[in-house]
Amino acid sequence: MRTQIFFRSGRAIPVLVAFLTACGDSVTRPALVLATAPTGSLPVPRVLHTATLLGSGMVLIEGGVNLDSFPLTAELFDPATGHWRPTGTLNAVHLSATATLLKNGQVLVAGGKGAPGNPIATAELYDPAAGLFTNTGSMTLPRVYAAATLLADGRVLLVGGLPSGPTATAELYDPTSGTFAATDSVRTPADFKTATLLNNGRVLVTGGRGADGQAITEADLYDPGTGSFSATGSMLVARAGHVATLLANGDVLITGGAPAIGGAATATAEVYHVAAGSFSLTGSMAHARALHTATLFANGMVLVAGGDSTFYGGGPSSQSRSATELYDPATGMFSRGPDMSVPRESHTATLLANGAVLITGGGDGTIGYSPTTVLASADLYLWH
Repeated sequence: MRTQIFFRSGRAIPVLVAFLTACGDSVTRPALVLATAPTGSLPVPRVLHTATLLGSGMVLIEGGVNLDSFPLTAELFDPATGHWRPTGTLNAVHLSATATLLKNGQVLVAGGKGAPGNPIATAELYDPAAGLFTNTGSMTLPRVYAAATLLADGRVLLVGGLPSGPTATAELYDPTSGTFAATDSVRTPADFKTATLLNNGRVLVTGGRGADGQAITEADLYDPGTGSFSATGSMLVARAGHVATLLANGDVLITGGAPAIGGAATATAEVYHVAAGSFSLTGSMAHARALHTATLFANGMVLVAGGDSTFYGGGPSSQSRSATELYDPATGMFSRGPDMSVPRESHTATLLANGAVLITGGGDGTIGYSPTTVLASADLYLWH
């Protein structure tokens, strides 16, 4: 079924509609729709890039790789028009970096891989008012595949990653001084961890790929007040390349991932219960996924999109996903959503101020660590 939705620009947008109906109920819920316009395409194809919602409502896209080239350029997506436009230029290549919106409206871009392919400690600040990137203090260690989250006091916690081998170290960026400083370490060295700010101000750090290439089940809590990590309940499934999403009730949904580098992804999901400090399994996805995205809508539903059937596995068993699923915390179940326009993995998903989710770039198939095609296309999901 097709319908039209009007954005602030006044343009009519054709959309593909997938209706979700309540079980045993004739009342139709709001429909999740995939807009076929006006997102257009990125000016530069990108995979392993970042996307950050700015205070203006625009989305900053930077970093990543386009097969064997490393774009220093960045661009902005304007939801009001559906158009892209160029903005500042990075001072260094940032592949698989972190990007964090600071409380002053600037964006901290930290680490990743540089042009030779080695992890870097370089960090930069993007100023939306000037449209420019400037260098800030360097991290205490080079990090790629690290996790970053903004703390309630405005500092940024970066944990884990890969300097040369997986690390257990963590550090804090202070936007007032523009410097990084070491903080406490997690129990087990790993990259591909997740770091989720909880409503109580602590940070839940989960899983990741350990030094032996195997995923771990461990989870740690970081307390910004004491600057220390403590153990909390362990996940029921070892995961790397998974995604953690803060739910509306304050608990955390963990989806997908894989048990090892090159391993087959899992379709299982679990929930971290903050009050109990423990994990429990919830409904499973229809598709096994790693390197996917999971985004919380304002209505409490979670959109899980794309990913790959293996965790950097390569070969014929590796298959990127175009399928999306919706997780309903009220039932603990997943249901099918509208497929993306193309299969994607290592893409980005950003909740816009208007409630829509913008999905950008990614790769459409993995052979080893390199996608067969790097995508410039973008998809837009919204409720109607």
